[in-house]
Amino acid sequence: MILKLNTNKILVYMTDYWTRTFFIELYRMKKTLNYLYYIAFIIVFLVLIDTIFTSDIDYGSTWEAMQAGFKDGQDANPL
Repeated sequence: MILKLNTNKILVYMTDYWTRTFFIELYRMKKTLNYLYYIAFIIVFLVLIDTIFTSDIDYGSTWEAMQAGFKDGQDANPL
């Protein structure tokens, strides 16, 4: 009976240790994930701003103006 009680104490202690360790790691991961969310939000925000400022709205007229400067048969993109 004493041996079983000691074993239970050890198991409870180990379970408590691993549970606390697990939650500490979860907390650290949560902090890390928050930083990753912030970084991802900044990247998405920058891509959105880039998309807005380089929209395709005026490409048609610009492309036509560029094409008017080329001679007949000259490729617009030599590469």
